[in-house]
Amino acid sequence: MKNDRIGPGRASAIVCALVVCGWCIVMVLGTDRALPHVYVYNLPPPQLRVIDGIGRIALTITIPHTTPPGEERSASGASASWTREVGGRAVVNTVERIGVLLEMRTGTSDWAPLQVPGIADQGLVRMGEGDQATLTIATTEPWVRHTCHARTLIAATGYPLTRRPDPQGAIPDETVLVYGGIFPSQPVPWPELAYLVEQGSPEALVADHFLLGDERSRAGVAARAGIRYYLSGVSREAALVPSSDTRIAFLRAIDIPGDPKGSGAELLLSHVIRGSGNQDGHWLTVPIRCIVYPGDPISVETVVPDPMRQDKLKTEVRLTVPYRLVEVQHSVRRCAGCIVRPQSRPTLPGKDFAISSKEFLTDAAVLADASGVRITLPQLHTIRLSPYHGAITYPTYPSTDYDEQLAFSSDPGTFCQRGLIRRLRSRMIPGPGPSRIAGGRPGIGATPPIPPPGSWPMAAWSTGRLSRLR
Repeated sequence: MKNDRIGPGRASAIVCALVVCGWCIVMVLGTDRALPHVYVYNLPPPQLRVIDGIGRIALTITIPHTTPPGEERSASGASASWTREVGGRAVVNTVERIGVLLEMRTGTSDWAPLQVPGIADQGLVRMGEGDQATLTIATTEPWVRHTCHARTLIAATGYPLTRRPDPQGAIPDETVLVYGGIFPSQPVPWPELAYLVEQGSPEALVADHFLLGDERSRAGVAARAGIRYYLSGVSREAALVPSSDTRIAFLRAIDIPGDPKGSGAELLLSHVIRGSGNQDGHWLTVPIRCIVYPGDPISVETVVPDPMRQDKLKTEVRLTVPYRLVEVQHSVRRCAGCIVRPQSRPTLPGKDFAISSKEFLTDAAVLADASGVRITLPQLHTIRLSPYHGAITYPTYPSTDYDEQLAFSSDPGTFCQRGLIRRLRSRMIPGPGPSRIAGGRPGIGATPPIPPPGSWPMAAWSTGRLSRLR
């Protein structure tokens, strides 16, 4: 295939087209130079999705790509190849997707390449010919925010955009242009692109999101002659707070032999048992009971029925939780929930709302990790909230008689116990604004205005949740 050539008339037409496209280019008309036969490869950022697998994180990487119909010189995907004949020889241009560079940040730590089995240097995940891959990452720090981002790495016979025009009109064989995203112009203005490249205007091309690339090796991939390496933009961050595959609940306080004033704790422990390979696991059929005293670490070794089997065979379980018992507190106040219900106004029409809380005295176990961070576990109870007609109950329990011990044993993964204090933070009554009396003074002590139709009293909770009462 012969190279395209441009004459004086076509040069003037190209100037107009570039102005319409938004490129500011200064050209000398009346030239007759050979233009490079360029190709466009679209390189958008990858997409990430993370799912909590209880004790592990499932990270899915998706490479978006699109190839416009009828554009044989534009491509995306795992690989691309173009061949044309120039001066009796075959000139081949290629693009190869090497993989995705992954980085993770735990809590407020710095970004670092992901280091798990099966991932190469600098967090390189080789995708192969597929556009999607899923990794399984062990949760080393449960209940801490994990954030991931990634960039796609490709190798291409890229055109060196910083190259200046050759006085003799020589054009390199490598003519792939890598666009950082999906090229917006359809159809692609090939003559305009070729002229811009031939003029040696990297600033204009980079401003339009074309990538410069680098001849140096990346992520342990050896450098090759005629090959440039390109990185896509950074993906959107994917974040979650992974849970632990071991759960603890405080069953009851127990006496310490020989110490009438001290108390130990009987805890319930559950754990996810997984079979061979990377298959999903199951929680223990029956939680393990563990007795600990102040200062003792939480560790247990026992034999329990294997939840992965149907033949009632047992499996050995060793659980070590990175906490120790600090103390058992007695007669602490716990608010199991609040009830918001309508209440008639004594002298005015309409209704206000009354708030009552379900509080009782209970015990609580205080645990601490190696860094001194403490957590408080209230004793498991049966929560009974007596709802009124038309009332709002917060939090919402599955039933009016909620057995926390039964709920923990049935599904530790979804069990959520309310803390010791769950009080109403503030109340808000709607109105048309500050009431005024004669003389323009604020209506201090005046009768509160009746809320206009369509407005409702609101209750704000310590969690930030708002409750509306019709």
